[in-house]
Amino acid sequence: MSTAGTAGTGLGALRRLSDEFDVYSAPGAGSLFFMRLWRDEAAPGLCRVEVGALSVPLAGEDECGDGWGVACDGKGATLLGADGLGHGPEAAAAARAALAELAHRPQAEPVELMEAAHMALRTTRGAAVAAARIDFEADVVRFAGIGNIGAYVLDGDKRRPLVSHNGIVGHNMRKVHEFTVPCAPGAVCILHSDGIQTQWSLDRYPGLLERSPALIAAMLMRDFIRRRDDAMVLVVRRRWSRA
Repeated sequence: MSTAGTAGTGLGALRRLSDEFDVYSAPGAGSLFFMRLWRDEAAPGLCRVEVGALSVPLAGEDECGDGWGVACDGKGATLLGADGLGHGPEAAAAARAALAELAHRPQAEPVELMEAAHMALRTTRGAAVAAARIDFEADVVRFAGIGNIGAYVLDGDKRRPLVSHNGIVGHNMRKVHEFTVPCAPGAVCILHSDGIQTQWSLDRYPGLLERSPALIAAMLMRDFIRRRDDAMVLVVRRRWSRA
């Protein structure tokens, strides 16, 4: 179907060719499209989570100082968000150093991961870092953060903020405190850097929370980016089953 006189088969073709495909459109909110093609025949297993994420460098920069990572196993999923101080190559180096610790410790609890990142970032300019571990058996997420990484768990009409403490990972990080909130199947966990406005809301986007996490991340990046710094959004949803 086309309203512009074209053949009207473009999106249909993209849907048929894509391994994953989703669309969100609402009056006054524009449209978002998500298509993913896996390099291999079968999509790599991320166990019982769906992941959508975006990172965008400050205009004029080649490297983004904000990074994200997800590691998953049969018992849970570990999320990490990092915002290197400032922007540019040195900020990106700090973020990479934090994410390397997630690769080394994919099943680590948040406090352990934060302490490892603190040691790894001592030779960098430092970063704001947040770590979360979704526990599939206990139906909770355990969280620890230092600096201004925004973090939330959304479940239906409930929005639970996850609290970070002041400091800079790699320099002046004091004792790390861990917080635990419910995170049942279907719940969505969101981490974002301060390149995204803190006063965002999904109220203007009815039904978006049920769509692909990639579309949620795209909306937050599109409509709430500050454009004065690098920006990162990580959205992870717990699946209802292993399927």
